[in-house]
Amino acid sequence: NVKVDMKGNETAEQAAAKIAAAVNDANVGIGAFSDGDTISYVSKAGKDGSGAITSAVSGVVIADTGSTGVGTAAGVAPSATAFAKTNDTVAKIDISTAKGAQSAVLVIDEAIKQIDAQRADLGAVQNRFDNTINNLKNIGENVSAARGRIEDTDFAAET
Repeated sequence: NVKVDMKGNETAEQAAAKIAAAVNDANVGIGAFSDGDTISYVSKAGKDGSGAITSAVSGVVIADTGSTGVGTAAGVAPSATAFAKTNDTVAKIDISTAKGAQSAVLVIDEAIKQIDAQRADLGAVQNRFDNTINNLKNIGENVSAARGRIEDTDFAAET
């Protein structure tokens, strides 16, 4: 997957340039270049296509005008849905079309990634709590053992 961070204030031309650069940097078997608000791409298999940026403010959507087989030989499908908005919600998705279904998959995939990231963060916190609890138990046992030794020493000194 190629991730492109957008600030939300990019023009279509800037968004196209960022996407093309990200695709090229990812080395996923596709070469991409931008010409204004249009992204053109070609797979290593020689198939090519292009798409136009239709929205640059609330996310990036590519309107695919190329062949449907672009990139499939490389295991990548740079179609309209390959750059779907990540701020969509499942409730807004229409799965009655192939494009909508692909968008749904992308939105759900992004949601799963966010859940995984949160689970990882919570797991790290839980591990720190477990270590702290074990450390406190050890401190308690050590204090109790030290207290017992001190009492034994005091009793021995008195007798």
